[in-house]
Amino acid sequence: MKYTFTLLLVGSILVSSITAQSVAINTDASIAANSALLDVKSTTKGVLVPRMTKAEKNAIATPATGLLVYQNAPDSIGFHYYNSTQWIWLAGANNIDSSKWRNVGATNIANKNSGNVGIGTGNATPNSTLQVDGTLAIGVQIGILGGDAATPVSLSANKSYLGLEPLGTNNCYELPNAALYPGRIYFLRNNLNSGALARVRAALPSLLCPGSGNCLGMSAYYDLQNNASVKTIIVISDGLNWTLGKFD
Repeated sequence: MKYTFTLLLVGSILVSSITAQSVAINTDASIAANSALLDVKSTTKGVLVPRMTKAEKNAIATPATGLLVYQNAPDSIGFHYYNSTQWIWLAGANNIDSSKWRNVGATNIANKNSGNVGIGTGNATPNSTLQVDGTLAIGVQIGILGGDAATPVSLSANKSYLGLEPLGTNNCYELPNAALYPGRIYFLRNNLNSGALARVRAALPSLLCPGSGNCLGMSAYYDLQNNASVKTIIVISDGLNWTLGKFD
């Protein structure tokens, strides 16, 4: 059985239909969706939930699971719901709480925290900008074939350990412009035990070698050997140049 009630309130018409214990609030007399206990429809208005400060929210006695409020101060501004044990913040992409992670672009996350971040540190205060108490892995890409001297293969991959496999005269590689990747670190290794050298140069502006200043500039190459000599180097961008360190 269906009951429809029409009320005139301050010049506005509110139509409420009750069908099988579902309630619809709208202006077109449509019935509620079967799966909804309350079905509200409007193209000009929204639903307003209780707004309160964090202290007021935390003072709610025995909040029910699923309880929803809007916190408006002093931080973590936005919707919060209770999950039976704690309040959960439905943080958006532009949240203003420095202690929370937020979306930056389509695939990145960041926060505005000016202190340190600890992973696996328990309740201890981290001692560095990022402190990891546990194992740490870096991205690895191996089997990178080289190019010729005129068209060296770019090493701008989003990996930290790059295994090079030069073949014949196709043995040239090029680091990207250091100014585009400040702070980036690469470990480069010639994975071959015989055959071609792996030749590495910087695109711009230069590749700096320890103890000899600008040893190669941006046109000459540094050779990674295919034997027990220097097979592995580390290069670090300072935002201006790539600085090279070698492993004998």
